[in-house]
Amino acid sequence: MLCPYAILRCRFEQIDKFVEPGLYFTKNDKAKKGNNLMSLDGKYEIELQTTIGPARVSLTLKAEGTSLSGALDGHFGRHSFSGGAIKGNDIALSINLQSPMGEMKLDVTGTVNGKSIEGQVQLGSFRPTPFKGSRAN
Repeated sequence: MLCPYAILRCRFEQIDKFVEPGLYFTKNDKAKKGNNLMSLDGKYEIELQTTIGPARVSLTLKAEGTSLSGALDGHFGRHSFSGGAIKGNDIALSINLQSPMGEMKLDVTGTVNGKSIEGQVQLGSFRPTPFKGSRAN
């Protein structure tokens, strides 16, 4: 059941379709976030569980509707990305990295839940690496 505030917002913004609580589409098909969901935007300090031990990196996320952009900072430098996707609390993004073995594609999938984030990273043909972390800001 929608609260009176949500009903007023529907009338004011001419909402066409609710996707899930807090994410809706207006008549001009631009996704907007409601006030009842925490934004994914921000910097996350994450720890990858690699075969050679834990590795710490920072992941900065910027959401615009269902699109995701940002940057990954770690021992390999800073790598920006765009073209990522958001579905509910789930994220997916890809980054091309320069490594000693040449260019490699890094595929990240994860879930943001409040201030925490977890998921897995697929680096080229290596086995998937799990990660966990939390919002830094």
